[in-house]
Amino acid sequence: MATQEEIMELIYNKINSMIGAGNQLFTMQFPAQPLNYRMYQYDTSSNTSVLTKPFTITENEFRLSDQLFDVSPITAGSNGERLSVVYNTLINISSQNLII
Repeated sequence: MATQEEIMELIYNKINSMIGAGNQLFTMQFPAQPLNYRMYQYDTSSNTSVLTKPFTITENEFRLSDQLFDVSPITAGSNGERLSVVYNTLINISSQNLII
């Protein structure tokens, strides 16, 4: 009988072989983060619906993509840092170095 670690390694390797990007590290979150599809759902039946995505949907997508994870093949969840905050910090540090 396979152990939980062997099963997780098998799942990770299968997904990584399908969507892995060469020398980039694919990080899988386990246990998975449950998502409520209603938080990302909106009417796309009209021609202009793609251009008029509701603000709440855009904000939910941003919050989901703003999470940072530790560099590891399998992680338990976000490390609490936000990409937007780290980006702003780096820009502020870099711009101070350009002024001096």
